Amino acid sequence: MLSTATATDDDESMPTSELHEAGRCQPCAYFAFKADGCRRGADCKRCHLCTYDEIMRRARELKKAKKSLRKLLLQQQDE
Repeated sequence: MLSTATATDDDESMPTSELHEAGRCQPCAYFAFKADGCRRGADCKRCHLCTYDEIMRRARELKKAKKSLRKLLLQQQDE
């Protein structure tokens, strides 16, 4: 299920590990997808705890949610 949590100003001050556990982190795609890892290293504000599978799962959920929203909007236009 797609998380309804959104990034807030409070998220900026929280450690990445806490955001990851709460499901409110923003995954670092470079860290998960690139063989040499993240180029920003310790300066990166994205989550390095998310795995490739986690990023792909979130992408599928987002795509599914967008498709459902698009379908709902089309149904409302037809009414």
